[in-house]
Amino acid sequence: QPSANLISELVLSVLGVPMISWHRSSIKRYRVMFALITFVMTLTCSVCANMSAPRTLIVIDGPQSNFAGFMEGLRRDLHHNISVIDKSVPLIDFGERVYDNVALLGTIDGVFSTQNLLDFVDLGGNLLVANSDPGKTTRNLSSKCGFTFDSERSAVIDDDNSLDSFRKIYGVDCANNGGINIKNSSIAYRGIGQVQSLMSSTEKSFAFLPGDVSTYSIAADGSIISAGQELVLISAFQAGNNARILVSGSSDMFTDQFFAIKSCENRRFALEAAAWTFGQKGILRASNIHHHRIDHADDHTPPKQYTVNDTVVYHVDIEEFDGFSNRWKPFIAKKNDMQLEFVMMSPYIRVPLKSSKSGHYSSTFTVPDVYGVFKFKVEYDRLGLSKLVLSTTVPVHPKRHDEFERFIVSAFPYYVSEFTMIISFLLFSVVYLHHTDNECNRAVST
Repeated sequence: QPSANLISELVLSVLGVPMISWHRSSIKRYRVMFALITFVMTLTCSVCANMSAPRTLIVIDGPQSNFAGFMEGLRRDLHHNISVIDKSVPLIDFGERVYDNVALLGTIDGVFSTQNLLDFVDLGGNLLVANSDPGKTTRNLSSKCGFTFDSERSAVIDDDNSLDSFRKIYGVDCANNGGINIKNSSIAYRGIGQVQSLMSSTEKSFAFLPGDVSTYSIAADGSIISAGQELVLISAFQAGNNARILVSGSSDMFTDQFFAIKSCENRRFALEAAAWTFGQKGILRASNIHHHRIDHADDHTPPKQYTVNDTVVYHVDIEEFDGFSNRWKPFIAKKNDMQLEFVMMSPYIRVPLKSSKSGHYSSTFTVPDVYGVFKFKVEYDRLGLSKLVLSTTVPVHPKRHDEFERFIVSAFPYYVSEFTMIISFLLFSVVYLHHTDNECNRAVST
C-alpha cells in the first residue's frame, strides 16, 4: 500500500495535479487511471512484440502431436508466432505476404500449387518442405531449385550407420551443412534422396546435407540410383531477394520420435535448419560505413570528393543475425575473402578488407591517377549467407595547378640539359665578345 501511494503521488506530480486537491476520492480515481494506463501499456508492448515476431505457417499432414517438439522449439528458441493448419489458406493477400515463413511437413499435393509457393518466395517468403513421399508439387519445387528426387518407392540406406534392423533409419555425419553449428554430429534420417541436376542447377542451390561415403539410394527393383556425396538428403536454394527454400526428403527427421533418439542431434539440427531457412541465421548487415583520407582520420564526415593519388581508408562494420539469441553478432569471414573495389565502369582497385574480432573491416589504398565518378563497392556473395552489396559514390578530380610538385625526379635529365645549354650560351657569348684576333689587328694597322 505505501508503494502504491508513492507511485500514485509520483504520477500525480508528473501530471501537474496540485497536492492540495488530493483528497481520497481523487486519489482513488487517479489510482484507477494509473492501473488502466499500466494495463494498456503492458498490453500494447505484448502486442508489438507479437507483431515483430516472424509469422510462420505450419501445414501438417497428420497428427500435430508428432511435431510438437519442433513447433515448441520454433516458439521458444526462435521466437516465432506460429499458426498450424491442415488445409489450404491464402499465402498472398492483395500483393502482400500473409506469412513470413511457411513449413510444409508431409504431403502438400492439393494444398498448394508449385506456382503459389514460387509466388510466395518471389515476395520474399521463406519455405521449408519435408516430405518422405514427395508428390508432384514437391518434385516440381525441388526441380525449380536445381535438384531431382529419386524415383518413387526408393529409399536411402547406409549399412555402416544403420540405427535399426530394417536399415531404414541411419545416422549421417553432419559435416557439410551450409554453415550451421552442428558439425560432426549424427542425424537420424529415413526417407528419399535427391540428386543435383546438371541442367537446372544454379549458383544459388547447394546440398545442405549431403550423403556420407557409405550412403546410397536404392530403387524398388534393387538397383542403386546414387551414392556418396552425389546423393543429397536436404537441398537448399537462396533466391536473388535472399528468400530461402529448404527441401528435405524426410519428414520423419522433424518428428518427436526422431528427436528422442539419444545418439543423434535431430532436434538441434532441425532448429538450426529452420533458423537458416527462415532468415534467422546467415543474414548479414553493414553499418558505420565511413571513408576518409589517411591524414584526416579524426574527420567523421566523409569528404565530398577526392583528388587523384590520394591515400584513402575505408571502414565498415558487418554483423550476422543470430535467431536463437535474437540479436546481431560480429561477422568474421572464415577465409578472409571479403574485398573492396574502387570502380568506374570496371574495377581500378581491388584490395582485401582486413577484419577484426569485433566485425570491423578496413582497407587502405591509393586513388588511381584517373579522374571521374568512382564507387566504393563491396559485394559479398557466399553459399549459406545473404548477399551483401554496399556501394558509395564519390567523384575524383585532377590536381589543381598549385598541387603539382615543383620538381619531378624523372625530369632531372631535362633540367640538366636546360641549365647546360644556358651556361654554354653564356660562355660562348663571353668568349665571342671579348676575343681579339692579333693577325686581323696587324692587317688593319698596315
